[in-house]
Amino acid sequence: MECALASIPLKKQNDFVEQVLGKLTAHPDSNQLIETFCAWCDYSFKTNEAAKSLSLHRNTLLYRLKKLESITGLSPWNFKDCMKLATAIFLKSLGSDL
Repeated sequence: MECALASIPLKKQNDFVEQVLGKLTAHPDSNQLIETFCAWCDYSFKTNEAAKSLSLHRNTLLYRLKKLESITGLSPWNFKDCMKLATAIFLKSLGSDL
């Protein structure tokens, strides 16, 4: 999957990242929210395990996911929205450090 995404022309990658993450990247908590979302995905959407990996209370993790949703308009609990977020974050990481 990552190889296929990396083969997309850079202009299209950047346009997609801007469309999905534009409002988030301007937010002062963007790195923290992205880190939280990525941990949640890495731990198979298991709130307790993801929170523990970040040394957070599970309610804090849920608060951050809801904040991510309110900023981006995409729900991490909706499969298509989650895939959009994950794809945009991956493409963003190809060009910069998160």
